[in-house]
Amino acid sequence: MKNYIYILVIVLFSCKTHIIEPERTYIPDNKHGERLKKPPVYSKTNLYFIRHAEEDGNAVPNPHLSASGKKRVKLLERYFSHKKLDTIFTTNLNRTFETAKGIATFQGVPIVYYDPFKMSFKAFFKKHKKSNSLIIGHSNTTPNFVNGIIGYPKYSQMMEDNYSDIYRISVDGNNYVYDELTTIEKEIQKMEDAKLSPKELKKVLKERKRKQKEKE
Repeated sequence: MKNYIYILVIVLFSCKTHIIEPERTYIPDNKHGERLKKPPVYSKTNLYFIRHAEEDGNAVPNPHLSASGKKRVKLLERYFSHKKLDTIFTTNLNRTFETAKGIATFQGVPIVYYDPFKMSFKAFFKKHKKSNSLIIGHSNTTPNFVNGIIGYPKYSQMMEDNYSDIYRISVDGNNYVYDELTTIEKEIQKMEDAKLSPKELKKVLKERKRKQKEKE
């Protein structure tokens, strides 16, 4: 009898966790076409969108971050330490919350839970149009969140092994919306390059170019 009650409690607790289903995606109609080609010089809005860091490979409904995921979080903490954030939004799962926690602690900002399948992306954008926020989601929800805001399916669903992409939506002084895609590795590299003198940077870029040609 005790074993039966124990199993029942586990099942009921598990049902409270909203598990993201990979096949559920949101692709808006293509109505607006391309946006600006260059980032705005001045921006009153910076919304950053990322996928959670690598999760533990064990087959459990709500996994925690793996060792690799924790290392990636350190890179994200370093990157966002140079960004002003007002709020961090995450889905209500261990892997998204654990990705957000260190960044939120450093910035001293709240973590707010959201459900990407029960919200209006346009309404979210309107509400947070004058803020700087980080939105952490999943491989099948993050690109669709960006698509929902810009109004057309520019970005495809992320590959399962892709934990690097960082999407940014900005609004300039004339209310033009700009979106861009980069990676955490590229951004950290830029931060490292910025520490170099012009002479050192020239040498590093030359060596990097040489190695790239060898790969090709």
